[in-house]
Amino acid sequence: MAKKKVIKKKVHRWRAWVLTIFMIAVILQLASAIFLRSYQTTLSVQIQKTERKVAQLSVENESLNVDIQRLSNYNRIVTMASELGYSAENQNVITIFKANE
Repeated sequence: MAKKKVIKKKVHRWRAWVLTIFMIAVILQLASAIFLRSYQTTLSVQIQKTERKVAQLSVENESLNVDIQRLSNYNRIVTMASELGYSAENQNVITIFKANE
């Protein structure tokens, strides 16, 4: 009887490694996409809050500028000074204006 020849099959382990690495890469890509999307949403919410604060502060600044203009009126100051007993001598009065007025 003739001897049986045993044929050994090569096991391709590198295919399993490639498949495993590919699956890990796909999972990591999905996780990073989800993380980046949630981070972008968080940043968008923070930007909207900051824009609302800026708008609110600009309205307050405009209101305060109107109050400053009203309170710094020359006639009002002279009236208050005369009510308190002060009188203005023309040689002692100095009026200072801003360059943009």
